[in-house]
Amino acid sequence: MVFRLRYYKDPCLREKCQPVKIINQEVKAFAKELIDTMIAYNGVGLAAPQVGSNQRIFIGALADDEEGEALVTAPKVYINPKITFYSKETVVMEEGCMSYPGLYLEIRRPAFIDIEAYDEDGKFFRLENVGGWFSRNLQHEYDHLDGVLTIDYLGQSKRKNVQAHLDQIDRKYNCPSSVITQPSEVNKYFT
Repeated sequence: MVFRLRYYKDPCLREKCQPVKIINQEVKAFAKELIDTMIAYNGVGLAAPQVGSNQRIFIGALADDEEGEALVTAPKVYINPKITFYSKETVVMEEGCMSYPGLYLEIRRPAFIDIEAYDEDGKFFRLENVGGWFSRNLQHEYDHLDGVLTIDYLGQSKRKNVQAHLDQIDRKYNCPSSVITQPSEVNKYFT
């Protein structure tokens, strides 16, 4: 099954997700559907709130090749993740988000992190000194679990510069009246 994505201004994107209490067949099935949804929308990461769920689960599918370029990898499930270390060193990199398609932003984040989580089989794992695109992907999806979006990292003037694009996304994906945009389209439904 492929879930419907949630877009900018959907209230579920601003909620803090709740920990998964038990990793059972239902959680495993949800994680698989989250992966299926990410793949269907050509994403490299997807968090539960982006499909309307309040669970602390995300999928990551981005790493770095030998030259430090972004590399799409097999999706990995992170359940109840916790970032336990953020480096003081920071780096600016471009980020996109499936919740506001077509908008890419230069965002400053810690260069390295340590993260721990459970996989879909309930096995605990820990990754240390994660950097590059891999770190970027994990931090981006982790933020979603706390209701934080990349646009929250923008200063006021940069936010003003992208607001028109965000409003366009809101009209396109969240407003039923935006389905019909031309008077000629209205007529064809009544003839």
